[in-house]
Amino acid sequence: MNILREQIKEALRHLPGEEAQMAMAPLKRRERSIAMQNSKDYRESAVAIILYQKSNEVYFTLIQRPNYDGAHGGQVALPGGKMDKIDKDLIETAKRESREEIGVKEFDLEILGELTPVFIPVSKFKVSPFVFWWKGNYEFVKDQREVDEILEIELSHLLDEERVKIDHFKVGGGVTLKAIPFFDLENRRVWGATAIILSEFKAVLNKFF
Repeated sequence: MNILREQIKEALRHLPGEEAQMAMAPLKRRERSIAMQNSKDYRESAVAIILYQKSNEVYFTLIQRPNYDGAHGGQVALPGGKMDKIDKDLIETAKRESREEIGVKEFDLEILGELTPVFIPVSKFKVSPFVFWWKGNYEFVKDQREVDEILEIELSHLLDEERVKIDHFKVGGGVTLKAIPFFDLENRRVWGATAIILSEFKAVLNKFF
């Protein structure tokens, strides 16, 4: 697994960027770029792709958000959240949020690299994704308020093209979204910003898988 870790670390030095993200984007590239340029009051946030070995396989974690009245209620997401005043940088934000949401200690996370930031127009967040290797004891402690369930996803499932699908479905408030691309992981629809981030990470992994 040391070889894989180093391969990922090296591949993250040369990102495929927005082109790879757009394969799973419900909002067209031009619209997303314009939204970012026109937004002057967006907030900084960070998420973590946490890789770890289990039973000779490599996994990463997703979380099922609880249902609530809001743009992201009930969605499947990566651990993460908005930058706090106590955070010295966005890497620290990603680590802190991972500890708070799923119980992964900061000192057990080795940073492998960073993916291209994603802008979310509906909530005006700029999300910086970081990739970590988890070196600790693989025990989760979920935050009862922010996390309904912790999902362990085999990395190979992300690379399976049959798990990329398109469908119409309803989101919070009963709004129907049409022709939305998503990853089918653990029988959950992973779409939106999380799918966009994972789409670029998938392109990074395809360099050597």
